[in-house]
Amino acid sequence: MARAPRKVTSSVFLHSAFDSRIKCRYLFFTLAIPEFLRLVKTAYEANGGIDGQREAVRTATGVRIRRRMVEDLRAGAILPPIVLGMIASKQQVAREDWDDASLQELLGKVSPQLSIIDGIQRTTALRESSDGFISAPIRVELWLAPSTENLIYRMLVLNTGQIPWNLRRQLEVVHRALIAEIQNNLGDSAKIYKTDDDKRRTEAAEFQANDVIEMYLAYKLRKPHVDKESVLSDQFSKLDLVEAVSHQSSLAGFIEALKLLASLDKVFSRAAASVAAKNKFSNGRHIFDKVSACTGFMAAYAQLVMGKVGMDRDEAQQKRRAAQAKANCAAIIASLKKESAAAVYAFLALDTLAEVSEKKAGALSIGEQERELFLSAFRLLFEEGENLHSMEPAWRSQ
Repeated sequence: MARAPRKVTSSVFLHSAFDSRIKCRYLFFTLAIPEFLRLVKTAYEANGGIDGQREAVRTATGVRIRRRMVEDLRAGAILPPIVLGMIASKQQVAREDWDDASLQELLGKVSPQLSIIDGIQRTTALRESSDGFISAPIRVELWLAPSTENLIYRMLVLNTGQIPWNLRRQLEVVHRALIAEIQNNLGDSAKIYKTDDDKRRTEAAEFQANDVIEMYLAYKLRKPHVDKESVLSDQFSKLDLVEAVSHQSSLAGFIEALKLLASLDKVFSRAAASVAAKNKFSNGRHIFDKVSACTGFMAAYAQLVMGKVGMDRDEAQQKRRAAQAKANCAAIIASLKKESAAAVYAFLALDTLAEVSEKKAGALSIGEQERELFLSAFRLLFEEGENLHSMEPAWRSQ
C-alpha cells in the first residue's frame, strides 16, 4: 500500500513569483532545520541529487569553515538561502495562490524529486552540527520548472545574474534530469548508460550519458569541438550556449537528431568486419564508438538546420532544412538495409576513413582533426543523401 505523503508543519511561506522569461515558478519560504534536512536527505546523499554536483569539501579548511558557519548560526547569523530545484507540472508552475497550506502539501510529496542546486556545503554544515540551534529556521528558494530546458537557462544565467565561470558544473547540475528526459523521448530507439550502470557500449545505438551531454553541447554550439575543460575558459562558447538554451525547441531538435544518429548507427553496424583490417575502424559500429563522430554528426546537423553561429535561419527555413536532412539520411538507411553486410562494409569505405583520420594536418590535434573530418563528412551526407553511393567522398571532403 502506498504511503501517504508526510505532512510538513514547520514551513512558513514568504513569497512566490512567476519568471515569464523562463516560465518558472519561484517559491521562497523558511523551514526548520530538522525538517529541511529530512526534505533534502535523498538529494544530499546522491551528491545533491544531480550527476556531477560538487561533493561536500572534506579538507581541513572546509571542515573549519563549516564549523565556523555553525558557530555563527548559534550566534544569530542568517545564511544565504539554499536553492532547490525540481521539474514540476504545468499546474504547479502556473499556480499563483500559494500559502502555508499549499506549500506544506507540495513539500510533503516532492522529496525524491528535489535537487540541491546551490548549498551543498551549507547543508553539510547543518548535518554535521550538534542540535544547539535545532529550532533555527533556514531560508529556502525552490524553483519549479516545467522542463529541463527552462532549468538549464536558470542555472546558466539567472542563478548568479551573470555568465557562470564554471560552465561544466552548471550543466552537470541538470545532467540527471536532462538524460532522463532524453531517454524518455528516445523510447526504444537508443539506450543511454549512466556511470552507475557500469555498462559500456557493445551494440549500436548504445551511448554513455557523458557522451550524450557532449553531443548535446555540440548540437547547441553548432561546433564539433566540445572539450569540456576548454569550454570553461571560452567566453564565446559560453555566450553561444546561453543563447542556444534560450530556445525552447532545442531539446526536441536534438532528440530528433539523436534518433537519426541511432538509426544510422544501427545500419552502419551491419558492416561485416574485415579479417584483414587492423585499423581502428574495422567494422561499421566503430564509427560511432568515437565521440568525435557523434559530435561531428550533431554539429553538421545543427549547422544545416539552424545555420552556422551568427547566421541563424528562421523557423520556416529550419523546418525545411530538418526535413531535408531527415529525408536524405532516411534514403541512405533504406538503401543500406537492402544490402548485404559485405555491401554495407564496401559502402562505408572504412579503410579510407582510417587512412584519412591518421593523417596529421596543420596545428590541430588528432582529436580536433577527427571532429572536423566527421563534421565535413556528415554535412555531405545530409546534403547528398541517396546520391552518395559511397562514404569515400565524404571522408575525403574536408
